[in-house]
Amino acid sequence: MLKLDKRSARNIIKSLQRGTLRPGAAKHLHCGHDEWIKVQLEILNEINEDNGSAVHFVRGAYGEGKTHFLHYIEEVARDRGWATSHVECRHDKVELDRFETIYPSIVQKLQLSPDQLHRDAESIEDPVRNLLNHWSNKLFQEVGFGIGESIRRPFQAEMRIFEILQERVMTRNFPGDFQRVICAYPRALLQDDINAQNDLISWCKGEERKINIPSMLLSKPGDRVQAPGVDRRLTGAITVRPITNATSLDVFRGLLWLLTMCDYKGLILSIDEVEQIARLRPSVRRDRSFQTLREFVDNTDGDIGLQNFAVYFAATPNMFDDEDYFRSYDALATRIEPVSNETNWYSPVINLGKTALSEKQLYEVATKICKIYGIAYGPDIPSKLPDKRLNELVLAVDSAKYRIAKPRLLCRTVVDQLERIRQGLSFTDIDEYVSIKAKALIRENE
Repeated sequence: MLKLDKRSARNIIKSLQRGTLRPGAAKHLHCGHDEWIKVQLEILNEINEDNGSAVHFVRGAYGEGKTHFLHYIEEVARDRGWATSHVECRHDKVELDRFETIYPSIVQKLQLSPDQLHRDAESIEDPVRNLLNHWSNKLFQEVGFGIGESIRRPFQAEMRIFEILQERVMTRNFPGDFQRVICAYPRALLQDDINAQNDLISWCKGEERKINIPSMLLSKPGDRVQAPGVDRRLTGAITVRPITNATSLDVFRGLLWLLTMCDYKGLILSIDEVEQIARLRPSVRRDRSFQTLREFVDNTDGDIGLQNFAVYFAATPNMFDDEDYFRSYDALATRIEPVSNETNWYSPVINLGKTALSEKQLYEVATKICKIYGIAYGPDIPSKLPDKRLNELVLAVDSAKYRIAKPRLLCRTVVDQLERIRQGLSFTDIDEYVSIKAKALIRENE
């Protein structure tokens, strides 16, 4: 059990009561799927060494632990120097057939550092601002000063930054607007131009509005005053249009590059609830979504520049098995369908159903919940839940035949049992109790 304080433990318990698990909590409850995880961490090491990329599909029934699996991979990766982003198709209202709807969610949900299970409201920072500040500070360090320090020779410092940006950014094959924004932000920070900083950040987030960059943030120092022989365009503003469907993937490629420039090993993107494709009408939109997934699979060799990148698409089994979904799009199906019944740990599809938690592992999860609850509300409460009772509860969950995955049912019932003890309520029949909880979870999913 990793070290937890009382406030963090309470946050975990509250998220379990809601039937979810907040980011940062997966490591405290994780159990099982060891071989899948071992291979994924091995693949991430290879991506880092080779500047490569990879695409995987996580298959599992509702409540079987897809989101938990993704969160666990993300948390371990952040501890190892990766950036992550976890996007939920339904909650974040993304449309897989339109990458410009995915991009804003990716950048707004960037996580750039190891987890904090609780944060003060005023300490919650904007990940895009943090990333651009990190990028700027690295440039400032190269020319010998940091934010807040007095600059002995400001013109020479700004000239050196301009030269570095011209060499490092403008010579690369990125969209022109992306280059302008990335070059303008360090100078806006240097000049304490808050309005320009906010506009540049909003553009990076994919907001649907034009921004105007003061030309002095892009022109060569010394060439930005009105004087005979100076082009008047240098003294105006440069308009940057919002990110569109045509430019979003190239801007995303630039974002991956920027992360590596800021010393991250790369980006792990999780796209959850891919089964939302099934709701798309007309069917042509579904086909375009399948095409998007297939293009991700095809482009893991870095041909379009998606380097230092791993993406996980999570979906329910019907998306893999139903003839109307993945199998209906042959170009995708042939790339992800298994060639035999043997479990291939390096397969594009991570089938969590093949490594379902054993009774012993479910009991281990139950004991972890009890320990966390003890930290949150006092050790005397879980001590009143006898091992025999806990064993009976695990057995009832393990033998349940309801259309609900066992890990989620177990978490909900264990927490609820502990809540009953805290409120001084008596125990009920285990089988009946598990049945009530299972039916409630099924209704929530309908």
